[in-house]
Order: sequence, then C-alpha cells, then structure tokens
Amino acid sequence: MAHEGNKPPARSRRQWRVYLASQVQQGRSAQDLIAEVVSTGLSQAEARALVSEAVRSQKSRALKILVASVLLFFAGLSVTVTPFSEGRYICFGALICGLIGIIYGVIQLTKVR
Repeated sequence: MAHEGNKPPARSRRQWRVYLASQVQQGRSAQDLIAEVVSTGLSQAEARALVSEAVRSQKSRALKILVASVLLFFAGLSVTVTPFSEGRYICFGALICGLIGIIYGVIQLTKVR
C-alpha cells in the first residue's frame, strides 16, 4: 500500500480516539501525539482536542481503578482486624487484590503525561 511521502493513512475521528487512547496508555507524551496527528493533516486545535480527550479518559479510568482498589483494601482490612472473624482468608484476598489494584492504578496514573 503506497502512501504519499511519510504521511500515514487518513483516519476517522473514531479511529484516532482508539489509537490515541492506546498510545496514552503506553506512556507517549501528549506533545508527541499532537505532532503526529497534525502531521496527518488535522488542525492543531482538532489534534489538541483529540489528545486531551484521550488523556482525560485515561486519567479518569486510572482514578476509578485506584479509588475502587483503596475501598476494597480498606474493606478487607476492616473485616480482617475484626476479632473472631470467620472469613479471614476471604479478607486477605481483598487486601491482596486491593493492593494490586492500588499499584496498578498508580502506575497507570504515572504513565499518563
């Protein structure tokens, strides 16, 4: 498939959204993404809007994961430290899953630039 010069093939807005979301999740900077979108022929304003939407979406997703994980962790912690709890192993599971989610959420938040 031949392309003119170095320009990538034209994409629809929906394709750009999906592509930019994946690139933001991988940790590419917003400046690089804006430059890439502008190089395909979209205006600077459109490129900024698309990239900022992708960044905002990824931040929102990471924060939701982080908040849910913190709640799960503290729910597991509160039941685990309650004396004479019969379901301790389940609560340890909640602690571990909550901790893993917290770590994942923090990593995702640091990737979004």
